[in-house]
Amino acid sequence: MVGGRVRGGPGPPPTASDLDDVRDLLRHAAPLAYGRWEEPQQAHAASEGAQLGPVPRAGFFWQGVDEAARLALVERLRAVRCPALVVTGTRDGVTGVRAGELVAASLAHALPEVGHFPWVDAPDLFRTTVEYFVRGA
Repeated sequence: MVGGRVRGGPGPPPTASDLDDVRDLLRHAAPLAYGRWEEPQQAHAASEGAQLGPVPRAGFFWQGVDEAARLALVERLRAVRCPALVVTGTRDGVTGVRAGELVAASLAHALPEVGHFPWVDAPDLFRTTVEYFVRGA
């Protein structure tokens, strides 16, 4: 049950009226955040519930930010003059590859077959990417 209504039943789409509803919705959507849905991804997703407090969710970077504010922020990020590594996954169903591209334009490094949590989906590839960046920075 979500928002006082059985999931998939007739009526308007479900709404999340409290933190438990939000956690339930996110648990069901969890597989979309990963490049695949195997044991490491499932274990990581199982630990996420404790991290879903109202303050971090309310302040999440892209949630509740209108397009004009997003574009203004991206412009300011492009002015940063220190080395920056932006890693996104080609299967990121949470923020999507577009968010990584907007944040870093040509600096984004998209890892193939990886979702929102590259250190879970492809720990060796993620580690190699970060090590390469740190050595060259």
